[in-house]
Formats: sequence, structure tokens, C-alpha cells
Amino acid sequence: MIENTAKLDWLEDPTVFSVNTIPAHSDHSFFEDEEQAIMNMQMPLKQSLNGSWLFSYAENPASRCEDFYKPYFDCSGFSEIQVPSHIQLQGYDKCHYTNKIYPWDGHAQLRPPYISWEYNPVASYVKFFEQKENLKGKRLFLSFQGVETAFYVWLNGSFIGYGEDSFTPSEFEITDFVCDGTNKLCVEVYKRSSASWIEDQDFWRFSGIFRDVYIYYIYAIPKLHIADLFATTVLESNYKNGTLNVKLKLVGEEPGF
Repeated sequence: MIENTAKLDWLEDPTVFSVNTIPAHSDHSFFEDEEQAIMNMQMPLKQSLNGSWLFSYAENPASRCEDFYKPYFDCSGFSEIQVPSHIQLQGYDKCHYTNKIYPWDGHAQLRPPYISWEYNPVASYVKFFEQKENLKGKRLFLSFQGVETAFYVWLNGSFIGYGEDSFTPSEFEITDFVCDGTNKLCVEVYKRSSASWIEDQDFWRFSGIFRDVYIYYIYAIPKLHIADLFATTVLESNYKNGTLNVKLKLVGEEPGF
């Protein structure tokens, strides 16, 4: 079921860690035709959204700019930030390292899965873009390779989805939400969520869009695509021969093999 409304209480609900995301799949290059595969080292069916984004910072949810995702909201007062990056390395919030205790211990009396609403930095990102010509008329997907810790996504005022798995890509289909002209992509990132109780070890506590963001077209050829593949090998007892097993997930408008 597609969720059309963002809900702030997802931040404290451990049963909600992804909303409207597509299933995880293998990371492999794909092209529209053989010539592209031969001539291009990089995938032509991909549009990077890395670079300078408009940015607003708030120390907690109550002081964030709630309406920034709406199409006609004036973002002229926003600062700029580089994506990908952690906001703590761009002059916002503070760097914090801890190993044996939770970062909020001694500051707030919390039990799982709850979070502090007084200190939970919120990063609001805005990116204006136009889609590449060779992506028009195709199924489009928006990929976040890493966002720490929880984030909401809107495109042209419509809610796209939500994710909490910081170190795994979160991807959403945006085919029905992209327009021909200028598009407004908005991302709201929270430093802490219920996932913060699990994603805890001896590391620096950062937040933000810290890995690549891009739009891609899912079909490598117009009507058939290997959406996912899983390969395993079995080595025979003589250590000279083996068997390669490959499982493919095909999507498209034509029958596969």
C-alpha cells in the first residue's frame, strides 16, 4: 500500500523503517543498447543530483521549517550545503564521538524506542533540477545511497517516502511525480529515530545525506530489464571445476527466458 502522507510519529515507531521504498536489488550497470555499453564507461541512464543544495538547520522538530517542501514556498532565505556530506562537517550541529554509552545518556532519560524532542537536529534540503532528455518518458527512480538517520522525501509537493536504514540505499519510484520543467526535490533528515537505538557502536555521530543521490531509469533496454541478480558458485571436490548459479529477476513488457 502506498502511503501519501508523512507522519512524524514514525520516528519513534520501530515497526516503521521504510515507507514506499522499492525492494533491495543488486547494484549493476545497465544500458539501453549494446553501443552504449561499449562506448560509455558510466551509465548514461543515470542523473546525479550531487552538488550544491539549499539548506536549513533546526535543533529540534518544533523549530524546523515545516512547509519548506511545498511547491511555492520561498527558499531564498536558505543557506547552501554540499551533497553528499555530513552536516557536522559543514558547520552545523556538533561532532560527537562515543563508544560505550548512547549519545543521549546523561542528557535525557529515554527508553527504547523513544527519542528526545528537545535535541534532535533536523536538516532540510532542497534541490531544483530538470530531468535529462534521455530519461524523459521512462520509469524513473530516486536513489539515496546513504542518509543518516531518518529522512522524509517530497517531490513537487507530493510525499514520496521515508527511510531509516542509514547505511543501505533507499530508493523510491518517482515516475508519476516528475514534471517536464523544473522539479523541486525536498528531503528532511532527522539525526535520531528509533533506529538510533540499533545503529549504535563506537563511531562518530553524524547526520545528513552523506552518500550519492541520483535518478535512474530502471530498464536497460526498452522492454526488458534484469532488475536483480544473485550469483553463487559451487566448487567441486577436485578444486578445478565449479558450477555458476545465477538467479535473475526480470521486469518489462516482453517475456524473458
